[in-house]
Amino acid sequence: MNRRWMMVAIAFISQGVAYGFTFGMAGTFVGPAGDEFAASRVATTLGTSLVALLHGLLGPVVGVVLARRSIRSVMMTGAVLMAAAFLTMHFATSIWMFSLAFGLLGGAAVSCLGMTPVTALVGRWFPTQSGRALGIAFMPILVTMEVTKFDDFVRFSLLTNPHDLAVSLWTRDDFKLQRARRTLGGMLKENDGTDSALGT
Repeated sequence: MNRRWMMVAIAFISQGVAYGFTFGMAGTFVGPAGDEFAASRVATTLGTSLVALLHGLLGPVVGVVLARRSIRSVMMTGAVLMAAAFLTMHFATSIWMFSLAFGLLGGAAVSCLGMTPVTALVGRWFPTQSGRALGIAFMPILVTMEVTKFDDFVRFSLLTNPHDLAVSLWTRDDFKLQRARRTLGGMLKENDGTDSALGT
């Protein structure tokens, strides 16, 4: 396998772990944990809310770390944090311990395994024509978030995960904005089999 596409495969797996183990699988263990500890809905769903909050807040922080450290070290940190989250949840003695472990450790893990480092990884190996590679690397998000239409993906990007777009606009980073256009263009081509309307 071409080494560049091996990096795309690693990015794909990383996103699958990040979003699959948190947003995708939350319902399979959050509900039973609430029943086991006879907890309120607020305490039971706190973890999922914290994951989403930390994922957004830590995105820029992870970006700064990526500028100084290797992508590998950031992703390995995310894997360790994810393992620590589930280990702590397994031995939790209260719903608060369970939810905080899931939310704080899991949220930090998602930031180290998700969009920001994956975009950096693929961008380094595909400095040009990265749209298709990024589209493949981001597929686990679309599956995990149950995004079935391209319009839903755009709404998810703008409303649920706006920090990447906000950082790009605030810093007026033309390179990042062009990369975003290429990514959307690649997804449009994959979606309908025609040339992209975005000129990529």
